[in-house]
Amino acid sequence: MCRTRHIDSTSSLLARKSSVLLIASLLLFIAGATLNAQTDTMTTTWILDRIDSLGGRATSALPDWPSLVETPHGRSASFDGVNDAFLLQCNPLGSANSFTIEVFFRPDTAGGNEQRFIHIRNSANDNRRVLLETRLLPDRRWVFDTFIRSDISSLTLIDSTRRFSGATWHHVALTFANDTMRQYVDGAELLAGRVLYQPIDINGRISIGARQDPRSWFRGLIRMIRISRRALAPAEFYIPTTSVDEERQSKPQGFKLHQNFPNPFNPTTNIFYTLTPFSLLPQGEWVGEPPRSGVRVTLKIYDLLGREVATLLDRAEEPGEHSLVFNAANLSTGAYCYRLQMGQYAETKKMMLVR
Repeated sequence: MCRTRHIDSTSSLLARKSSVLLIASLLLFIAGATLNAQTDTMTTTWILDRIDSLGGRATSALPDWPSLVETPHGRSASFDGVNDAFLLQCNPLGSANSFTIEVFFRPDTAGGNEQRFIHIRNSANDNRRVLLETRLLPDRRWVFDTFIRSDISSLTLIDSTRRFSGATWHHVALTFANDTMRQYVDGAELLAGRVLYQPIDINGRISIGARQDPRSWFRGLIRMIRISRRALAPAEFYIPTTSVDEERQSKPQGFKLHQNFPNPFNPTTNIFYTLTPFSLLPQGEWVGEPPRSGVRVTLKIYDLLGREVATLLDRAEEPGEHSLVFNAANLSTGAYCYRLQMGQYAETKKMMLVR
């Protein structure tokens, strides 16, 4: 009898162990699936306060290292535009079919015409590459140039009429999703176009400060590079706060997005904004004479995941004070962002819908 009970007890113990192992296996499977899901949408952020390694990965000079300098935003890499650049033997885009590349930098007012500061390519297949660069113009301002190439398609986005001042800090971004590349400067979309992208995959590597050849040297400062394996909305961009003096320079007098009222609200609220008289816009913001009639203005609503949920305004507007009513009857309780954009200038604020 004791032996029988012993056998039953052993069988019961084995059954319990089997159950525990099964549960553990399931948990490991779920954890692995979760980890894979996180990897697919992984964001890599590099702060260039050191250059010997980024994100735990060793770098190599191409051929010389940039120097490190102190700035109002922290220590940053300084590229001389002659032979400073470095290389990482990794591809932060991975096998993603959508992505965002953000850079917070301060281009100089000197250097070559083509200044390539990000170059990602498949080392075994040069047809697969992604490029970000500035084009320096004779007036010492720059325009943004982005390029994607695959085995079956290629596209360059560049608008020579959208010019930006050198020697000031700017945020630039390239996004890709659904066969569409978009480019942004300081959160404002400049251009978009269709291109068929093929992932660069495991053979990819990235150079910072020049092409991987190397040539097309960048001159200026780079503080941050952020790469996400999905296409971010502008409200999700990481744009560091500028200093007070730079903020005064970067936003024209009279351009302002006011806080909505009431806030919190249910379901309607008023949004007020002020548009700059064209005569007060910085010189060179427009090609030729400043416009004598309205300029295109957009006002859009985003959720906290950066998804656009409403477009309240997309038309030519005259300078001065404006307001409109936002009805959120079809939205759920929560926080939302509203973003006003005029040309290269944009401002975002938050509001709360409470049912």
